[in-house]
Amino acid sequence: IRQARARVGYNILPMNDVIVDIRPSIEYRRAYDFEGTLTDEEVQIGGFISGWRNSFIFANYNYEFERYNGVDFNRQGIRTMLGSDPLKWVGGRLNFSIGDSIYYDDDPYLGWKVSYGGTLTFRPLANLRLFYSYSNDTFWEQRGGPQVYTINVISQRISWQMTRHLSLRLITDYNDYDGDLFNSLLLSYQLNPGTVFYLGMDDSRLRENGVYQNLGNFYFLKFSYWWRL
Repeated sequence: IRQARARVGYNILPMNDVIVDIRPSIEYRRAYDFEGTLTDEEVQIGGFISGWRNSFIFANYNYEFERYNGVDFNRQGIRTMLGSDPLKWVGGRLNFSIGDSIYYDDDPYLGWKVSYGGTLTFRPLANLRLFYSYSNDTFWEQRGGPQVYTINVISQRISWQMTRHLSLRLITDYNDYDGDLFNSLLLSYQLNPGTVFYLGMDDSRLRENGVYQNLGNFYFLKFSYWWRL
């Protein structure tokens, strides 16, 4: 493919206790396939404001042309995000987007989509990090039309650096659309950069009639060694 991208921005620097910088920008992207057909074109106009304790506000307007499965689509939407780390041990993010969206299928069409969600990060100890997120995506056949689907996803990430070389990580994801529950546990031992031993287990479950059925467990070992010549 051939792709061109250009971005122009400007930094305004109040540098005070509330606002550190303001960054308006505009971005343009254009892509062609192997046969020289225009497949993607996008214009983004946005702004970013950052300030006190890593607090920020981001918003942009997006216009995009996309060719999918031989059909041309023109869509536009608005996306916003805000976040802050008010304390050393806790931080959060919120996001919201609304606008046109493509239903990717053999017979695609342009619908309407609203997405929102948030994340929370806790650091109760220097070597312990807990991350939680929630997202909701709702899609309609058209603005004000019948609803096609709504999906809620809840995720958890727990990372524990037990020693300088040994760490443990747990990932849990739940998707209410399919009823999938996924768990991943990983033990890592890093002797030095490039020399690492991994021991892990993945567990997948499907909810049927209110009961989770085990779809199987997957165990793995991995070892990498950096040979320096």
